[in-house]
Amino acid sequence: MIVCDHNGFGRGVSLLVYEDYSVELTMNVPPAPWDIDLFYRLIGSFCDELGQSVFFHEGEECTVEQLDALKAETTAYMQRYVKNNLTAGYTVFGCIYPIVIEQELVDSIQNVSEEEAHRMYGEYLHAKQELDCGYVSTMLFRNQMDDSLVARYIVSKDVDMIFPLQKEVPFGCTKEMEEQIVHWSVDLGDYNEEGQMTIFFQCPFDQFCSIVDIEKYPRFDARHVIIRLDNEMVQEIMEKM
Repeated sequence: MIVCDHNGFGRGVSLLVYEDYSVELTMNVPPAPWDIDLFYRLIGSFCDELGQSVFFHEGEECTVEQLDALKAETTAYMQRYVKNNLTAGYTVFGCIYPIVIEQELVDSIQNVSEEEAHRMYGEYLHAKQELDCGYVSTMLFRNQMDDSLVARYIVSKDVDMIFPLQKEVPFGCTKEMEEQIVHWSVDLGDYNEEGQMTIFFQCPFDQFCSIVDIEKYPRFDARHVIIRLDNEMVQEIMEKM
């Protein structure tokens, strides 16, 4: 489970509850400033709720009296980390969307303080994730006839969608699986009242990008744009396929 603060969409905090009701919290690196605040607030809240005064932090036993100091130490470290290590093309898994860092952000934090760089990074993540969009991810399907793979992107009409500029294998896809992909398509689909999807067309990925002129759409991040297909564009795609 990912816990996030709606006042600041960053990376959130991973929450895992075990069968013995012990709790594990994980802060993903690099976090936004409010992720750090949320992480230590959650530790304090769980300790208070469970009547505990001791917890383990990075493998070391700590007390709730140390929370403020631990938070300050972590904040200082993460400020340095973002300032000195953030690179363009790096994928940050936010609490809502994956985000591929843009060169503009990296350039903008070079001549500011570590604290300001961290703040700008957090605001960058929040601005991306407060957008009301669908995220179009790669779906792999196995062809039972020859054991090959087909990669598909499912898009919808009249919805803002975060769409890749180039073909992307899913996260966790092995090199062997990637070599088995024989076809990439973009499918326009919609769900009926019974929750079943109807596919209206299947268009080869490269042809789809050419027809809609994918580069003209506003950027979401370094590798994605935000597209919206209206009736006119859907009709054009179907005519040119």
